[in-house]
Formats: sequence, structure tokens, C-alpha cells
Amino acid sequence: KKNWGEDFEYKDFATLFKAELFDPDEWAAIFKAAGAKYIILVAKHHDGYCLWPSKFAPDWNSVDVGPHRDIVGELAKAVKKQEIHFGLYYSLPEWNNPLHRWYIDPHDSIHNYIAQHMIPQFKELVEIYRPEVLFTDGEWFHTAEDWHARELIGWYYNLLGPEAIVNDRWGHGAD
Repeated sequence: KKNWGEDFEYKDFATLFKAELFDPDEWAAIFKAAGAKYIILVAKHHDGYCLWPSKFAPDWNSVDVGPHRDIVGELAKAVKKQEIHFGLYYSLPEWNNPLHRWYIDPHDSIHNYIAQHMIPQFKELVEIYRPEVLFTDGEWFHTAEDWHARELIGWYYNLLGPEAIVNDRWGHGAD
């Protein structure tokens, strides 16, 4: 309130995000010069703001509001030109999605969010950008079954083939 005013809300920060120093080719060249063999970009964190034009996050992605750029797509292209493996981080839950407000709504009320938002958005991201490394997070209140981990990991492996790598944060019981 002191810095931004009484009526300024969290979502208002998106209009201030310009990505004016984001030069994906320069970043990829720096990664290559540093000896990186892979990179992982945060495509969506817990606030639900997407760095690609997700149809499941209208007016809450980097193409609709903010820099008006497909950050994921631009970096994926630049990194692949440098022959660096491309990976993405994807938060399974979101803090304030209307289908389920994380930490506010009961944990067992997340299933509509998963079915109607998370799974289709996850598949949208993976189908478009085909990351070789996939790092999910935010699973701690739910099981691997809740998150449909086996189904989604199997779908991902079948789509990408032997290059596909995932982490182990897909819910309790996701060993």
C-alpha cells in the first residue's frame, strides 16, 4: 500500500513486467559459454502466471499482459539452436485459481482444478514446447494419484520418447 497505493493488487504487477533485458539468443550463448548442457525455465510458478500464451490463463500470461512475448517459445528456440537441452518447471497447483485456492480451500476439493485446468494446461505446454526435462512442484498436500502422475508421466514419455526426463515431485507416493 505504501509503495503502490491502496488499490494496487498483485495482478497489477503483470503490467509492469516488460522483459526489456530478455534476449533469448544472448542468454543461450551465455549458457553455452558457461558449459551448460541443459536449462530449466520456470514456465509457471504458484501464482499461475504463464510465460507462454496459455489458453487456460487468459489475461494472466506473458503474451496477453506484461511483455507481450512468448518467453518459453523464444528461449526454447534459442537454446535448441545452441544444442542445449531445454527443460521446463511447472507448478502443479496455483495459489488463487478460482477452481481451487491453495491454502484456503480444503485440500480434498482440488480435483476439479486438476481435471479442468492443470491437466489440460500441462498438456498444452508440453505439446507445444516439448521440453526434454520436466520439473513439477507444489505437490505436497496431494498424492501422485490425485495429480494423475502415472498417467501424465506416461503420456509425456510416450510423446517425447527416450529423451524425456522428469523429477520426483509428483505427489506422495511418486517414487
